[in-house]
Amino acid sequence: MTTPSTPVYIFSGTTLEQETIDRLLDTFHTISALQDIGVPPSPLTFHNVPANTHQCSSIPQIADYHLQNKGETVSVEPVIVLDDQSEGEGGTVLIVGYPKENDDVSLSDDEEQPAQTNTSHDAEAHPNVRVMPAWVNPLVANLSIGHQDLNSYIENAQDDGVFRGFPSIN
Repeated sequence: MTTPSTPVYIFSGTTLEQETIDRLLDTFHTISALQDIGVPPSPLTFHNVPANTHQCSSIPQIADYHLQNKGETVSVEPVIVLDDQSEGEGGTVLIVGYPKENDDVSLSDDEEQPAQTNTSHDAEAHPNVRVMPAWVNPLVANLSIGHQDLNSYIENAQDDGVFRGFPSIN
């Protein structure tokens, strides 16, 4: 069984140079804020949205485009998005998820409620957080093994909305 790749998109109208995109993709594959996360990096699939076919300049547009065009070997979430805020040393990357809804199913006490993907077109309905590029690898790894969910990162983002790491526990 192959590991599904994690999609990387660029918002329409973004002015990132190819050199910056290549540097970010290399960072995602080779640098981790946590040096030994115990899980190899998820393969990444770079998607350059054709400008003449679909405008993807918002979270709901990227999410909708992704669900319609992702293919069988690409994970549903997280979705990595590069934009003009990804430029430079302090550049950040947008990580987007899909809201979860629970079915109204009667389960026994020891069964977990199944999560269903909500394909809402409301930007606020899609959990998202900005992260430093070195956190993409451990974030994707933790999400892929179910160790954490995107809300763990959102809740630990700093006042500017950027996740730079979890608080130290002494």
